[in-house]
Amino acid sequence: MIELWRRWPHWTPAAALAGSVLTTLTGVYWGLGGELGIPFSDCVVGWLIVGVGAFGVVAVVSRNAWLCWLAVVLLLASVFGLVMDLVMLLGVGQVDDSWGFAAKLIRATTLILLTGAALSFHHAAKGVCRRCGFDHADRTPRALRFPEPSQAPTGVRWTAYAGAAAFLPYIGCKAAWALGIKLGGWEGPDLVGVGGFQGLLARIGLDLTAVLGALAVFLVIALTRPWSQRWPRWTLALAGRRVPRWLPLTPAFLGASTLAPYGLIGAVALFFAPSASDGSPGWFAFVGMLAFGVPGIAMAVTGWSYLRRTRPRCEPTDAAHVSSEPAPAQPDGPSS
Repeated sequence: MIELWRRWPHWTPAAALAGSVLTTLTGVYWGLGGELGIPFSDCVVGWLIVGVGAFGVVAVVSRNAWLCWLAVVLLLASVFGLVMDLVMLLGVGQVDDSWGFAAKLIRATTLILLTGAALSFHHAAKGVCRRCGFDHADRTPRALRFPEPSQAPTGVRWTAYAGAAAFLPYIGCKAAWALGIKLGGWEGPDLVGVGGFQGLLARIGLDLTAVLGALAVFLVIALTRPWSQRWPRWTLALAGRRVPRWLPLTPAFLGASTLAPYGLIGAVALFFAPSASDGSPGWFAFVGMLAFGVPGIAMAVTGWSYLRRTRPRCEPTDAAHVSSEPAPAQPDGPSS
C-alpha cells in the first residue's frame, strides 16, 4: 500500500479518467430523464454535469495540466453543498437524497484524482520529479523528507484571526439558543426531539453547528502554528510525531469550498431580500453570512499557506543532484 501511494503520479491520471467517465454517465442518466439523485429536479443540470465530466476526460487524455486544473474548478462548483450533506449525516444519521449524495461523492473523488493528475502532468512538463516537484537525478519513488515545523507569515496569521473572530457571534447565538436563552426575542428551534447526534447534543444544552464552528475556529488558528505540523506534548502518545498533512488540510479545503461561496453569495442575496426564510430573525442572517464568508476565505488562505510550508521532497541519495529550490516555487508571503 505504501508503494502504491508513492507511485500516485503514475496511476492518478487513469483513475481520474475513470472518474470523469463515471461523472459523464451520471449526467447522461439525468439528462435522459432519470430522477434518482438529480440536482434541482432539472434535466438541464444533467447535461451540464455531462459537460463537466466530458471536459475532465478531454483534460486527462490530452495530458494538459491547465485543462485538468480547469476541470477541477468545474467539479468544485458541482459539489457545492457537500459539506452541508456531511453535517446532516453527522447530525441526524442520514441525508435528504442518498443518491444525490453518492453522486457528489463520485464527483468529489474525481476532483481529488484530477488534482493528482494535474500535478503529475505539470511536474512531467517541467522535467522534475513527478511526485515531489523537485529536481533530482534519481526519479524512483522513495521516502519523503518534510521541512521543520514553522509558523505562517504575519499576513496569513491575521487572516486566521479575522476568520476566527467572524465565527464567534454565530457560535455565541447558537450556544445561547441551545441553552434556551432568548436573543432578539427569538428562542431558536427546539432540537431536543431530533434524532441522531444533533438531538443528543441538544439534550445536554449544546448545538451541533456551534460545536462545529468552535472546531473551525481551532482549525483556522492551528493551521498557522508549528504544532499543527508536529503533535504537541499535550497529545501524550502522539507527542513529537509528524501530523499527517491530510488531517488538517481536508477539513480546511472542504470548509473553504463551501463556506466562502455560501457566505459571499448569501451576503449579496441579503441586499435584495434581507429576511431569513427559516423564521429566524433577520439580523441573524447577517451574522450567518459573516460567519461563513470570512472564515471560508481564512480557511482557503491558511490551508494554502500550510500546504506550501509543509511541502515535502524525496529523500536524496546524492545531495549533489538535488536543487535547493522546487521548480515552481513561489513565496506565500513575508515572514514575521
